[in-house]
Amino acid sequence: MKLSVTLLFLLLATAGFAQTNVLSLYKQQHYNEIDEVEKNSTFTLRQEVNYNDRRVIDEEHTYLLRLFFNSNNAPTPTVLNVATDTAIVKLYYNHYSVWDFNDDIYKFTGTIEILKWTKKAITLKEDITVTDAQTGEAVCYKGELTFYKSPKLIGPQYACKFY
Repeated sequence: MKLSVTLLFLLLATAGFAQTNVLSLYKQQHYNEIDEVEKNSTFTLRQEVNYNDRRVIDEEHTYLLRLFFNSNNAPTPTVLNVATDTAIVKLYYNHYSVWDFNDDIYKFTGTIEILKWTKKAITLKEDITVTDAQTGEAVCYKGELTFYKSPKLIGPQYACKFY
């Protein structure tokens, strides 16, 4: 009986904590998003979502996800498991702000499906969950996303870009 009451309490206590879908944040006020193919020594796709209310000091923060591919060509298979297909694609994630700019340890689960891979853009269907190894807090990346060889800034606020 005590175990069932404890389980019921845990279910009710965690029911209101839905994961943030980072791919939909750009639709909200004060967010913008940059999706691009980075020009560096590896073939990297970068997705950056920034929050900045220009009327408030020190509240800005960024969700950064990088996908490092081992080749400039579309990988086979086209559906990749982010936890097990690390020979093909590796992920880096950080959620940082002026108050927290340290790299934390994250666990990745889910899949990436390559929908289109051209010279100008790459479109992925992401179903990724990123979990902070220390706190257990998680965010997800669920939906289709296009990375451009020339960066495009999307969202209601275009004024901030962090580097």
